[in-house]
Amino acid sequence: MHRLTIPIILSMLTLTFSGCGRTDDLVVAKIGEKKITVRAFKEFVAKLPASQQATKGDIEKVRANLQVLIDRELMMLEARNRGLDTTRAVTEPLKGAKQALVMRALYERETSETPTFPETEMRAYFERKKFGEEIRLSRIVVETREEARAICEQLKQGANFSELARNKSADKKHAQQGGDVGWWSIENLPGPIRSQVIPLKIGEITEPLSWKTQFLVHIVTGKRSGAFEEWKKEIVRGMKAEWEQKRWNEYVEEVKTSYRMTLEDAALSALLTWAKTSGPSAQPPPELSDRPLATFKGGAVSVSDYLKGTYIRALAASWADSVKTRNMLEQMVIQSELMVREIRQRKIDLDPSVLADLKNRKEKRMAEELRRIEVMEKVEATEEEARQFYEAHPSLYFLPAKVTGVEVLLETREEAERILKLAQEGANLRELAEQHSVRAKDQFGRRGVFRFFPYQKELYGGELVEKAFEAKIGELTGPVKSTKGGYSVFKVLSGEAARYEPFEEAKPRAIGAARHQNGEVLFRKFMRTLKEQYADQIVVDEEQLVRAAEELPEPEPPSSKDTISD
Repeated sequence: MHRLTIPIILSMLTLTFSGCGRTDDLVVAKIGEKKITVRAFKEFVAKLPASQQATKGDIEKVRANLQVLIDRELMMLEARNRGLDTTRAVTEPLKGAKQALVMRALYERETSETPTFPETEMRAYFERKKFGEEIRLSRIVVETREEARAICEQLKQGANFSELARNKSADKKHAQQGGDVGWWSIENLPGPIRSQVIPLKIGEITEPLSWKTQFLVHIVTGKRSGAFEEWKKEIVRGMKAEWEQKRWNEYVEEVKTSYRMTLEDAALSALLTWAKTSGPSAQPPPELSDRPLATFKGGAVSVSDYLKGTYIRALAASWADSVKTRNMLEQMVIQSELMVREIRQRKIDLDPSVLADLKNRKEKRMAEELRRIEVMEKVEATEEEARQFYEAHPSLYFLPAKVTGVEVLLETREEAERILKLAQEGANLRELAEQHSVRAKDQFGRRGVFRFFPYQKELYGGELVEKAFEAKIGELTGPVKSTKGGYSVFKVLSGEAARYEPFEEAKPRAIGAARHQNGEVLFRKFMRTLKEQYADQIVVDEEQLVRAAEELPEPEPPSSKDTISD
């Protein structure tokens, strides 16, 4: 008999726990009234990180995995005994979660039968959505419509677009490039420009377009797109989303018809008239308050009902747009009344998957609240403890060398040399990056800004990173080969040598880390207390535990890359 790390009563008779059911229904452990079956244990193990998962026959790791599950159930037992399961901190967040879960379950039921899309439809969708398509444009910007029309007439008579752009465009930063504004993905083009240029062939010119206070004339100088085969997953995903939305809209209309939903326009008009002159804290008069705004089979929504769910400021802000207010009312009735009735009628709120998810969320909130009370409200860390942590973990406070700057990545050396020449002639490198760089935008939506570290040679290319560290601050450099299959032109704006972060700089993070470390110690102490407190309520069936260990997946064979010792 093997004991876990806490006092545990071991069942000597399997039938006392498990009866004669299937293996998965046999009970491995019991904590209070909570039974952990073989099935529940195996499902729990499968959700653990791969490095922590027990495998077939590894009884020691099986016991360790079971201990984690027992600890979780101990926290639930203690939380319930303290009444945390009924506190607002636990129950309030679950209200919105339940509504979201049942609505999601209803949506999935109604959209579960996604059709198979024929390749002809997929190709039509690919063409319609222009997946991966980019367009290269040049433009001329002038101040008046008459000037724009004159430009178009000259172009029709054979004038050179680049020359006209250099001589007449008010957009000086692009004029010196012959009006070239670079490659644009179709989805990133402003709507009015997109609708003008998409139908055009290479070399065709748009009609004058009013843009803010100026007028634009564009010419298409290039088009390129991704291959159909490369976009199949995105095509299916997009078509599926479109089909689901269409099916859901149809279902909503079916529900409205089924419940004979009607909006009372006269009452809505009276409400909007009152809202025009009423303040945020005003209450509608009784004769208005009781009027139904919407009726449906089995109920109605009155003005007072609607105002309870609509902040008066929102109503007052939209009264001038009666269509918008009407749509707001309709959505409220559908969501708050009709769908609630549908969910109850179809018993979606009793769906096992919804109840299980809600139970898991509740237990998670209970555990968080118990940990907050026993750890977060009690844990502290002194400056001395922070300094000790800082000194014990120097690698956490090592700052590698880095250089930052602006880069334009081009597909060919010829393009890179052209951009380098423009930059040498005074063009703004950051603007050139926004217009021409083929490197993806960063997490802030910027294009061209870079920050290189020595360990990124494989990611960006050894030559590029090395050249960046060798370059002088403010010096234009390039073209330099990049691992992305292109050539880079860049300027380093700042550089920092490798260093260790001084304690005073690192102190806030070190205090946080020390506090976290102390919190883990405090939590382990709390768990030991729980194990002692509930020792007589923890029972493990050793026989079923061994059986469960034999039903776990086989361990993965060692990787061929692993080092084999002598």
